[in-house]
Amino acid sequence: MTQRHQYLKWLARLRRQKHRLWLTRKPAPLASVNRLLWRKSVSSLSFFVMLTLSGIISSLALCLSWAIYPASAWATTWYPVAQAGQQEQFVDLDSIEPLDQGHVRVRSYYVDRRSGTPQRTDYLTEYDCDRRRFRDVEYDGPVGSSSWMPVAPDPLNSAALAYVCGLGRG
Repeated sequence: MTQRHQYLKWLARLRRQKHRLWLTRKPAPLASVNRLLWRKSVSSLSFFVMLTLSGIISSLALCLSWAIYPASAWATTWYPVAQAGQQEQFVDLDSIEPLDQGHVRVRSYYVDRRSGTPQRTDYLTEYDCDRRRFRDVEYDGPVGSSSWMPVAPDPLNSAALAYVCGLGRG
């Protein structure tokens, strides 16, 4: 066996061993390496000071987000305005928005229990108080109409119109 042949055989064996070692070792998660490096590079007092500062900054960011988008925008005060048999209509008192020309826009939902299981449909409805009609601007259920409809044959929307228009104008 020549010296070159022995060297190539030794090199092949070494490569196989490195390959096996690579497969048997589990790499450390990157987060733990970063944490370990952070802890070694910063004294423990500085670590706790930085941790405290990051908590304060997070709290200030949360307060700022509340100031920009106040909690009142998320508030909902559901009020039942009408019930007819197994159907019920609710309006969100915090969402009543008077518009021009005697119109009022409000968020509402309708619950229908006639099929046995209650089925809820949410609406953004616009009521025309002067002409006594309504239209659903947005809805997320099987029932809804984007064109103007009279409230006369519908006792739930009649009651909702009377209630909302009374609050919207007052």
